[in-house]
Amino acid sequence: MTGYIGVVCLAIAYILLITKESSWFVPINLIASILLTAHAYLIQDRVFIIVNAFVSIILAIKFIQQLHSGQLVNKRKKLSQKQ
Repeated sequence: MTGYIGVVCLAIAYILLITKESSWFVPINLIASILLTAHAYLIQDRVFIIVNAFVSIILAIKFIQQLHSGQLVNKRKKLSQKQ
């Protein structure tokens, strides 16, 4: 079940990437990657554990950078002002 939820989150993240809500891409993609890492661990697939863990680390760094730079907050404020 963890794998299916991870794949759905991944699909949602990429759908949001092409919409006005693209600022949600990194956080949702991070959640998806963590879920897929957990799934790979549960099925003992070492290759996917390594790949998904690597992607999770990169996304976590990017998410933290966005939080510290205020990118996520600024994008949401700009979107709400346009509406």
